[in-house]
Amino acid sequence: MQVDAKNWVEELQKVLKLVGLENKPVVFLFSDTQVQNEAMYEDICNLLNNGEVPNLFPLEEKAKIVEEVSNVLTEGTMNQKYAYFVSKCKENLHLVLCMSPVGEGFRRRIRTFPGLVNCTTIDWFLSWPEEALK
Repeated sequence: MQVDAKNWVEELQKVLKLVGLENKPVVFLFSDTQVQNEAMYEDICNLLNNGEVPNLFPLEEKAKIVEEVSNVLTEGTMNQKYAYFVSKCKENLHLVLCMSPVGEGFRRRIRTFPGLVNCTTIDWFLSWPEEALK
């Protein structure tokens, strides 16, 4: 499924609410062919590095999340409750990125978004072409 920028934000919000509020483990799988713009990689790297995407939720939506967390975590500030939500997101969300190592696009993305390497485990299933190893 091809995802545009608006759908991407909506999908991320749904997934993070599912893992952070409903405490359900989720595998979020997508391939490089589904990414339409580089901002999506930035969001992915934020998830890999921090467990959240800055400014993903509008203030009123963030307040609803904190209110729902208040049912589980009765004490603490708004920031502490949101940090609890983020910790649940980190605990329950497993990102799976499927990327082809061939071509300039892969090299550029790895250089631009180091979290794709630093915060992941890389599994390759087939032999890499000589060009991709350089």
